[in-house]
Amino acid sequence: MLPALRTLAVVALCALAACPGRQTRRTLVPELPTTGDAQARGRFREARARFLQDGHDTGEFQRIVDEYPDDPIAPYAQLYAGIAEVRARKFPAAVKVLREVVAAKADPGLTARAKLFLGIARNYAGEPAAALPLLKAGEGAIEDDDERTEHLAALAYATAAAGDPPIRALALFDQLYPRVTPTERAAIVARVDELVEAADAELVQIGRASCRE
Repeated sequence: MLPALRTLAVVALCALAACPGRQTRRTLVPELPTTGDAQARGRFREARARFLQDGHDTGEFQRIVDEYPDDPIAPYAQLYAGIAEVRARKFPAAVKVLREVVAAKADPGLTARAKLFLGIARNYAGEPAAALPLLKAGEGAIEDDDERTEHLAALAYATAAAGDPPIRALALFDQLYPRVTPTERAAIVARVDELVEAADAELVQIGRASCRE
């Protein structure tokens, strides 16, 4: 556990009832369509395989969207175009692309994945209040541990900035701390210190009383 949280995290969590039991979630992994243009699907599969291997987007996802706008594969290609923008830290561009994927509602799993990365992008773009519901809605679409760390980081910082109350972020930072680099840990400690300093004294007293009961 992050040292600064050992006392106050327990206090805050007792007060806010923020310690639900572990739940089993079904991951909303979108399945690719089996209809439409076979060549478009093949191009998408190849582009996705390259992207997952090296994280580099050559613009092929957007070209597929432009060339096959009405094909069932188009929203999937657009999703990955948005993910590529997030990976490249081009957050305004990512927000624009991923908003369109969410609005299309092509597939529940696809929409959840788009909300996940849209939430990450909006947090980094300085819109924590808008990011929070998206991050929560997209949690079930996390596919691997790297994505879980990125989601957790966005959720922690968005909650610290716009949560009701922000002190709910303490438990999230505690989970994030062992997953990140020493430099990132230093930033977490600084942010936690700010949250603790700003914590409402009455809330802390309520939390202590709750923990004693």
